[in-house]
Amino acid sequence: AEIEFEIALARESGRVRLRRFYARRIRRLLPAAAVLVVTVCLASQLVLPRLTRAGYVSDARAALLYVANWHFLGSSTGYFAEGASPSPFLHFWSLAIEEQFYFVYPLALIGLLALARKRGRQSWVPAGLVVLLLLSLGRQLWVAPSDPNGAYYATDARLYQLLAGACL
Repeated sequence: AEIEFEIALARESGRVRLRRFYARRIRRLLPAAAVLVVTVCLASQLVLPRLTRAGYVSDARAALLYVANWHFLGSSTGYFAEGASPSPFLHFWSLAIEEQFYFVYPLALIGLLALARKRGRQSWVPAGLVVLLLLSLGRQLWVAPSDPNGAYYATDARLYQLLAGACL
């Protein structure tokens, strides 16, 4: 919805205000994420053994930087790890993918809009989005049989879900 709002502003003013868009995303999500991360870290000091909570430092950092999906993909634990105690920050993987999408999508959209203007064809925008969707879906289908963690956590293998919404 925020992207559509920015596109409507672009149509009216001829400008896309990316700084304003990103600032709204940060104001909306980062304070709540920071409160959650700090609360979990403080609570873990009270109830968890030192070695357990030591591993949470990098998990918390990855959560706040919106790269939790790549962090957990690179670690040996995750949704598919047997017998492992999951990190309290594990669920940040999906927010990380969403924020990575919102970092790249406006830039891709601006590029597609510029290409459409240059070529004089508005159909380049939805066609470009469909191509990106198909590339991501193809990546998901390619990776899933051999690397379930990659299919689950990797941004490029999950973007098709967000791009489906963008196409609609």
